[in-house]
Formats: sequence, C-alpha cells, structure tokens
Amino acid sequence: KFCFWWWCAMVKAYLKYQSQGVFGLIASNACNTAVTDDGKLVLTGANEQIAAWSLRKGTLEACYRAPTVQHQVTYIICKPGDDNVVAAGYQDGCVRVWHRAENKMVLALHGHKTAVTCLIYSKNTFLLASASMDTDIVVWDTVAESGLYRLRGHRDQVTAIAFLYNTTGSSDDARDPRLLVSSSKDQMVKIWDLSIQACVQSIVDHRSEVWSMCVNDQQTRLVCGSTDAHLRVWELSPDAKPLEEDDGNGQVVFARSLGKLDRPVSRDNVICLQFAHVPRQQQSGKMRSSADLLVAQGSTSKRIEFWKVLTDQEIVKKQKRRKKRALEKAKKKGLDAGPEADEDGNKEADKDDKDASPALQASDEFQVLPGHVSSAKLRSSTWSLRTATLILGLNNNTVEVYKLTDIPSANVETESPLGQVATRIELPGHRNAIRALAVSQDDSMIMSMDASSLKVWNSHTQRVVRTIASGYGLCGFFIAGGEHALIGTKEGELQLFDLGASAMTSNEQVHENSIYGLALHPDNTMFATASADKSVKFFKFEMKRLTMKDGTQTTKVTFRQIEGELGTLQMHDDCLSAAYTPNGKLFAVTLLDFTVSLYHTDTNKFFVSLYGHKLPVLCCDFSSDSQILATGSADKSIKLWSVQFGNCLRSIRAHEDSVMQVKFLTDTHYLCTVSRDRLVKLWDCDTYEMITSLAGHTAEIWALAVSQDGAFLVSAGGDKGMRIWQRTGEQFFLDDQREKELEEQFEAEAARDDHAAIQGNVVLAQRPTRKTIEAVKNTEELIEVLDQAGEAQALEDAYKRELAACEKMKSDGHKVYIPTPKAPDPSPLLMGRSPSSHVVRNVCTLKAENMFEVLLALPNGYAYQLLNWLLQYFEACQAAIGEDDGAGFLAASLEVPTRAALILVHINSRQLMTPADRPMIVRLRKALRPLLQRQVDQMSFNLAAVEFLQRKMKSSRVRFGADLSAAAPQAKAKKTT
Repeated sequence: KFCFWWWCAMVKAYLKYQSQGVFGLIASNACNTAVTDDGKLVLTGANEQIAAWSLRKGTLEACYRAPTVQHQVTYIICKPGDDNVVAAGYQDGCVRVWHRAENKMVLALHGHKTAVTCLIYSKNTFLLASASMDTDIVVWDTVAESGLYRLRGHRDQVTAIAFLYNTTGSSDDARDPRLLVSSSKDQMVKIWDLSIQACVQSIVDHRSEVWSMCVNDQQTRLVCGSTDAHLRVWELSPDAKPLEEDDGNGQVVFARSLGKLDRPVSRDNVICLQFAHVPRQQQSGKMRSSADLLVAQGSTSKRIEFWKVLTDQEIVKKQKRRKKRALEKAKKKGLDAGPEADEDGNKEADKDDKDASPALQASDEFQVLPGHVSSAKLRSSTWSLRTATLILGLNNNTVEVYKLTDIPSANVETESPLGQVATRIELPGHRNAIRALAVSQDDSMIMSMDASSLKVWNSHTQRVVRTIASGYGLCGFFIAGGEHALIGTKEGELQLFDLGASAMTSNEQVHENSIYGLALHPDNTMFATASADKSVKFFKFEMKRLTMKDGTQTTKVTFRQIEGELGTLQMHDDCLSAAYTPNGKLFAVTLLDFTVSLYHTDTNKFFVSLYGHKLPVLCCDFSSDSQILATGSADKSIKLWSVQFGNCLRSIRAHEDSVMQVKFLTDTHYLCTVSRDRLVKLWDCDTYEMITSLAGHTAEIWALAVSQDGAFLVSAGGDKGMRIWQRTGEQFFLDDQREKELEEQFEAEAARDDHAAIQGNVVLAQRPTRKTIEAVKNTEELIEVLDQAGEAQALEDAYKRELAACEKMKSDGHKVYIPTPKAPDPSPLLMGRSPSSHVVRNVCTLKAENMFEVLLALPNGYAYQLLNWLLQYFEACQAAIGEDDGAGFLAASLEVPTRAALILVHINSRQLMTPADRPMIVRLRKALRPLLQRQVDQMSFNLAAVEFLQRKMKSSRVRFGADLSAAAPQAKAKKTT
C-alpha cells in the first residue's frame, strides 16, 4: 500500500492545452470563396475552419470548425437552393457537409487520399461530385450518405468539374445529371457518361496544364483556361447528347472545338473561369438589359478579365463585319478571298481564309471588355447573381467586392471600368505575416504587429479593437495600465502609441538598424532595446500630467534614454533579443555569433558569456524564480542554463527548424517554444521532457505570447492568423500521452494505401470510399461483438445438446437418476438480447459513409459469421411478418442489415461461389426477397396516400399558413390602434 501511494506521488499530471480556433484570418490562400444565394454572406476558408462574413457589415458572423479536425479547408460550395447546407473539401481528402443554422457537421465523406480541389452539387441536390489531387473523381449520394462510384482516368490533379443535363427534356431530366466534364493538369479534358461510369470523350487540344473550366447556363459552350494566352471554346449539345459528327475515328463526339479566344493582357495561369449573368437593372439613369459575361482570373496577376457573351443577333452582325474586313484585306493584298487562291501556303493567306470563313468562331461570340485591377494578387473569385457583384479573395488576407454598374453595349469599345469596388473586408486581419505578439498585464488584450500596422484584439471575443498604422514592427509590449504600447521597428525606430486615441504619440530614431528585441524591466519603469547595429540601449518612462482645455486631467507617457555610460552598451556583434531576470538583477542579450551575454542591471558590468549553440541565438527568456535561462537558436535546439553558475543544464533538439521564440509560464518551469516547423511545443524544464506538441499553423510561426497566469498561449506567423491555446481542466500523464501517440501512429499506418491494395480486383480498387481510422476502430468493435455472440451461441448449443441427450436417455427407460442440465447464465455483454439481435444492433450503429470499409476489413471467417447472423435475423423477420408487431419491427431495422448483407456478398463473392456455401446464398435470397418486396409495397402505398391527400387539399383549397397570414394584418392593425 505504501509503495502504491509512493508511485502515485511520483507520477506528475499536466493540464491539457486546446486550440480555440484561428482568428485574424479572413481568407486563406489555399481555399476559394463562396457566396450564399441571397448575396449577404461570403464563406471563406480560414485554415481548418469555415468563416462566414457579412458583406454589408464586414464582420464575422459565424465559424464552422470540428474540434478534432486540423486539416486546411481547400474548397467550399453552398448547396443550391439551401444556404444552410455547405459542403467543404479538406486537405486530408475528406468532404464534410455542414448545417449552418445548427453549426454542426452532419456528414463526413472519406473518398480521397489528398486535398480536395473542387466540388459541385447537382441540380437535384442529391448528388455531390468531388475531385482531388489524387487524380480521382467521386460521386456521392448525400441522401444515402454513401459513395456511388469513382471515376478514374486522369493522370494528374483534377482542376474543375461540371455536370451536364438534358435541358430540353422534362423537368426531372433537367435536374438529373447525364454527363460530367472534368479538366486536369494532365493537359486533358474528359467527358464522362454517368450511366456507364466511363469516359466517352477525351479532348487533347491543350498543350499545357488545364487549370480551369466552365459551362454556360444554356449548356451550349464549354470554355477552358490553360497556361497560355488563350481560352479554348467548345460547342456542347443542350440535351447532353452526342453531336451529329464524330472525330474521324468512329467515336462519338460530345464537344466540338470552336477555336481560341485571345486574352487581352495577362499571360499567367487561368485558375478560375465562370459565366456571370448580370440581371436587368438601372444603370447610369437608364434601364439596361441583362447581359452574360465570361470572367477569367489569373494565378499571379491582380487583373480580372471580362468578356461579354453576345446575343444571336449581335453574333450575326459581328460575323458579317469579320468577313467584310477579310475581303477588304484580301483585295488590298491582291488576293482572292476564296480557298482556291491559297496555293503558295502563305500563312497570312491562311489567316485571311479563316477570317472569311462563314463558320462560327469563338471570337464571334465574345467581346472583350475592360478588366479590373485589384489591390493585391488574386487567389479566388466567385459571382453573386443576386447582387451582381464579384467577390474576390486576395492573397493579402482581404476580401474585395466588385460591383458591376456599367456594361457597354455590343461593339462599343470603351476603356472605362465596368464597375467599382463596393466594399472590402480587411480590418479583422493583417495584410502581411505577423512578426510579434504581446499580452496586456490584465490578459484582456492582445497586440499583434506586421509590416504596416498594429492591431489590438480582445482576448475573450477575439475581435479587433484598434487598428493603427505603424512601421515594420518586430517587437513590442504593453506599457503598465494597458493604455499605451511601445514597438520597435525594422527601421530602428521606437514608436509609442496611445491606444485610447488610436494614434501614434511618439516616433524616435534610436538605432541605425533594426530593433530585434525589447525587454521591459520588472518594475515597469525602464526598458532595453537590442538592435542589429551592435548596441543595447536603455530608456526610462516619464509620466506627465496635462490639463486639457476643458479642464480635465490626462497623463502623457514619454520615454528618454538614460544618460551617460549606463544608457548604451556596445556589443561585438548584432543583437537579436534581450530579457531581464524577474528579480531585476541581470539582463541577457543574444548575439549573432552564437553566444549569449549576461550583464548586471545596475552597472551594466559583464557577468558571464554562454557558449554552446552552433547557429545564431534568436530568443531567450528567464524563469519566474530567475534560476533558469532558456535560449532558442537557428540550430533547431533549445538550451537551459543555470543563471547562478552559467553552466548548461540540458541541450534539447526541440524542433525540425529554427526556434523563433521561447517563453516560460509564470511561476513554473514549463517552457513554451515555437518554430518555423509550424509547431508549438511545451516542455518541463525539471524533467527535460516534452509535455505536448500543438499543431495547427499552416506556415512558419514567428511570434509567441503567454498570459500572465499561463491560462492561454497566443501564436502567430506567416499564415496571417493567430491562435489561442487555452488551458483546460483535463489532466493527462506523459506515459498515457505517449501511448496515445503510438496508437494513433499505428492506426494511421493500418489505413492501407488503396492503390496498392486488393491486387487484381478492379471493382474493389475503384470503390468510392477510403479506409479511415474510424473504420479501423469500428471493425475491431464488430469483431469483438461477433466473438461475444459466438461464445453465447456456443454455450446455448452445448446446453441444447446436453438437454437433448438427457431427454433421450429418459425416454429410453434408464432407471439411473439423470439430472437435468442447467441452462447457461445469460452473458451480461449481450444485455438480455439474443446473439443475432446483439450482432444486428451493432451493425445498425455503423455509419453509411464507412460501412463498406468496415465490412471490407473483416477477415473471411468473421465475414462468414456475420452473414450467418444476418441470415438468421432475416429468417426471424420473415417469421414475424404475420404477427401484429412484425411490420413495425421490420420497417425500423431492415434497411441497414440488408445493405450490410449485400456488401458482404459483393466483397466475398469469390469465396461464396463454392458448392458448400451455395445453400446459404439460396436461403438468403429466399428470406430477403419477400421482405424487400413488402417494403416496396408499403412505400408505394404511402406514396399513393400522400398524393391522394395532396389532391384532396388542393381541391378543398386548404393551404397551410393561410390563417396565420390572414391574422397577421389584423394583429398589426389592432396593435397600431
């Protein structure tokens, strides 16, 4: 007993830190932007969460984030006709569907190995197609919550997909997709027939990567963008059927080339193409008719390019002018415009013949319009039909809204812009990488600095409070009281800010080079600056009481350098950071020559120099008891030093890249470090062990700040977003944490590579889903349930055999006393259920999206056992049909077991083809067919009843809500009276 309590006392528990999400990130560069149908909200990807921004107010309305998901959002799409449903693709290849009103994830579809590049809903909203960097396209049934099939044929990343419908047929045909078009970086555009799940045409006209593609609303034109200066246009059939002619090889042609469309200015990759419809509206005091536009976005430029889609009458006029110009040009050159005149192979004559050709060309249908140059490089764009605006996502963490106001008529050349920037969402985030962070003394505010501004955030609501223009801030802190802030800039300036007035009150050039470190003295009366000009300078704060004109008193904060030798300390190399001991006796300066120098605070006398790092020391910090100095270096290590003796206590390789910041938690020996390897790590400096590693940033981490009580950490860096890591009340032990990490690693390795799996089985290799860690766990649970049911059934069978033997011996007239065998005790694991019901109950808990993967991972023996249990269940259901409670029982629990049985037969079809297993398949068919037919009959009866009620309601003119709508004006009038 004593040893047990001694062991418990030796085990140290730690509190867990958990991410509270990212803030300050408006739109990440890895994701597109999407707008709701009403045009009020724009959805952007902010690392692992989806941010919903109000276009009118420019504020964050909601964030959608799963606590266990750490992968970036790569693509967002809203469900047509239902803005509450949003589908998002992630970097891990998962497609997650969110319900905005309830702010929860309703569906997770695992079908890709790498990042999802595009998503599209069908018009009937039942089908969702996803494409990925793994070259595959998966079509999902969102109602059944499962994958339908996988389309495999591309050899590189799929960049865009689109459904094609029979727009000339009935309303149902116009909503059910017939074909799917996909473009890829393998220089090909493919057309897939969804009925046979095969490619029916491959377009190979491109000579470089195809980055984008779009289809117009009438479904007559397909436009593709590549890496050259042209857009290629193809003709499509509006009924999604083959065109009359073939490609010369006897193959059916679904798309026919109409030629190229020259881009006016840009020559970069066209990463986004879309058709935009501008509704009829009031423009420049006149009522302008509606217009269709083609919008193209480049990958490295700031320019959005526009083309106007001409009407049929305008196309005829343009063709006539083209042919007329070609004839005039030919006569001027002395050439005949006919094709027989081109006998010398002259290229100019070929061009003239092409211009004079009566065939429709791509240039006849489009008219170049003036483009729009945004304030920064473009990353994404989307069109809002309701507001006739173009939503632009920029690479400087900004969303820009471009309102089209003046679209010229056909054949009218103009250089005036088509519209103007209506609004920008830019205040809630930085334009550049965040280089420094600071937390106020009361932990209520967080200050962040970048190349052009200083922002102050509320640490509780994570909303921006102040935005002030500044220099390139590299370091800074709050002055006692939290009303002022001081920063050091890259230009060597010290800038003092009055946060209440949102103004800079002082700007002094104190160094000739960048100020990399600011150290505040523990008594808050003085501070030191460490600069790349090889000097450390010391300053004192001064408070002045001023009387305003209205008689009120105010305090003005200033600073001045200490006079004499104590004001400046010359160093032998560039200074990279500085820190005071909490007792105020020493201060440390880290240098570019890989060393750390310690000095006495009162006299600036040298104390000790610390050697050991192999690259420049970038940061340092003292523990609260002034006993340990921690330093972080570009050599990827941290070193712990004894302040009293100057010896190195421990050297730890902490990260896989340069350590940028180190901070001790107050009153502890817990050290927090951040690095350019995008990780935040927490260390115990007493045991020299890593406590935890926090992942979430998508770029290098430059800045770190710790609250005064250690309740939260703040980190920021190159992804322009900040993260708060909140300390929770959940305890954990290091041994348990290491075991959990090993289990996660083992489970991740257990998720096999599906391209190499199931050799020779094409059907299973092309299944739409992929194995996940959740599927592995569900498979293990199912195997355990099958073992439990098998043991219970074995005991029951043994009891029945003993009971039968006993009855036989009694019937034979044996005079010897034969005791009746005792029935086995029911297993508590089965909770009073029969073995078959216990198995079926577990099967019914499987999710539809990963059921195939769970059953696929079952060994053959267990799959055979499960099929036997399901067969017993179906036979029991068939026997219960005649009873009163059989119908309700059957309707409630037949769908999932039936799906599981069909999947098992499909997966193990080769093993079940033996003569020994054929009777079981016949029994399954006889038991399952009547049950499914009964279900079909019930559903047909219910549908007929619903249609009858609808006709009856229509004939009696009963409309739900009519009484309420009629009563509303009366109530309003009564209230007014």
